[in-house]
Amino acid sequence: KKRGKLGKKKLLPTNATSTAFKAQSVTLLSQSLGTEKSGPTTRRQLSLGELLVQFRHYSADVRRDAARGTLELLTRFPALLRPHASELLRETLPMLTDGDRAVRKAIVALLAAA
Repeated sequence: KKRGKLGKKKLLPTNATSTAFKAQSVTLLSQSLGTEKSGPTTRRQLSLGELLVQFRHYSADVRRDAARGTLELLTRFPALLRPHASELLRETLPMLTDGDRAVRKAIVALLAAA
């Protein structure tokens, strides 16, 4: 064992583990924050495709907001209903048996308005 000199820092043990780390950042070339959506969107800037994906989200709040956003989109743009009717039914019908009451109410309101 080496002896340290008086007034110097304590010597590190021979089996010391270095816990230092460096963080690097990831640069995205095109981020969706600044790009304008091409089709109709909700007030939250979500398209119908994004809302349909959110119907399968694990969080009940996200599923409820997706139903409300779809209702908003279909009331503002009723022409969207006919070309996307099969996709809407495929995503919304299983939600009628959802475990969360607020999600079921939002889906019933969506289907009643459609």
